Amino acid sequence: MNPRLSGLLTLVSLTAVTGCMQVQRPYQFSVGSMAESPTSTVARTLAASGQEPVNVDEKLGVVQTRWQDTSFFFGSVGKVQATIVRRYTVTVAPSTNGNTVSLRADLKKCPQGGFSIGDTEVRGLCQAIEGLPESFQQDIDALGLKLQQSLAAAH
Repeated sequence: MNPRLSGLLTLVSLTAVTGCMQVQRPYQFSVGSMAESPTSTVARTLAASGQEPVNVDEKLGVVQTRWQDTSFFFGSVGKVQATIVRRYTVTVAPSTNGNTVSLRADLKKCPQGGFSIGDTEVRGLCQAIEGLPESFQQDIDALGLKLQQSLAAAH
């Protein structure tokens, strides 16, 4: 096979396996002071959006959802095809005008059939992922907008 064609096919194959990866952009916004705890409002909004909160720390202002298998195939771990598992982490930090809220996704790739998900952890030979597929960024942005609207309505 022509070396140039071979290189092109390799590049196309890698792009197909990994998808279009990008640097994650956390969804951030500010909200004024609230009578109710913003952390509680965040937890309720996440639950209503199908993202079960499993760690709600009012004192630290952190809410984390349950890890979920996204069924999004992403490369391999060892010689086994991998899928991405994801949880969301929301931080609520006091600021001069109320609170600053930040939403990010924590991502790992895990070998299909070689991991299990507990209440707060993923067990198995999983690896952290630095970037994320574009569709996952869209998920962050959509969920972040719901949080922002919910907190604004409670303000």
